[in-house]
Amino acid sequence: MVDVNLAGDRRLILHHRALNRVLLEERDARYVLQHLADLWGYDVLMKEIDPGSESVLKEHAATPRSGILPDGG
Repeated sequence: MVDVNLAGDRRLILHHRALNRVLLEERDARYVLQHLADLWGYDVLMKEIDPGSESVLKEHAATPRSGILPDGG
């Protein structure tokens, strides 16, 4: 985890450091982030970062599906 604003929108922000600029498979990243968003109950954002330059290579985002709440309700 990199950041979360618990007093605000509660969006979870993650960083993946892409060694040799090798990015995650789009389908896998989307699947994992959707699962995290469903568990977290709020938006999740992941930034793939080049460890050498600290630049953002790609961003992935997911919003929790309706009807799935973090407290199981």
